Amino acid sequence: MLLIIILTALIGLFSTQTLARPPTDPSFPYKIVPLHWNVPTTPSGPKITVTGTVQDVIASLTAANPNWKRDFKFDHIAEAPAHIKERDDWPWIPSSKLCAPDWSWGWAKIGPIQKGITYLQKQPGMPYLDAGPGACARISCSEKAAIYWCNDLLYPRVMGDYAYLAEGVQRIIDKCKRNEGKKGWMTKGQVFNVNAFNVVVRYDDSLGC
Repeated sequence: MLLIIILTALIGLFSTQTLARPPTDPSFPYKIVPLHWNVPTTPSGPKITVTGTVQDVIASLTAANPNWKRDFKFDHIAEAPAHIKERDDWPWIPSSKLCAPDWSWGWAKIGPIQKGITYLQKQPGMPYLDAGPGACARISCSEKAAIYWCNDLLYPRVMGDYAYLAEGVQRIIDKCKRNEGKKGWMTKGQVFNVNAFNVVVRYDDSLGC
């Protein structure tokens, strides 16, 4: 009887974990949580909270303030080169599996990933992520190329800006890219930071991407 109870509990646990994964990619072994953005609508004005990706933030800011791109000089920012230099205060952990984690993730187009980096570099506001470990939120996704931010702390995480996340994505591009001919340059990978968070880049054909 005890064995049956234990097996039933385990089945329930695995079922819950499966429901948390993206519906089209059972290889993603993390709990998917929503990402909350607290962003200003004007340089000195009120803030709004948006749940979703950076693309959702852009849409919400446009609805709240049609002139926000001009106010924040966003178009000028978006035209800037995406490559950024790593900082030394929060180093990334070297790994032989950076480009080939133990999951069957597909390759993503570098172009939309680089756009995601550019948006994250100067995105106003402070990123907030639910408690982990293994809690991941999709922070950018377009053309089936996704960026995820994962929290491995036992409590929610708030960061001062999005630059560290952009830095992790840039590291994946620098270390893990290949030319797919007509498809162009592709990338994928996972990089871990010493401060108990990590960044994932991969192909994602789930809803909203």
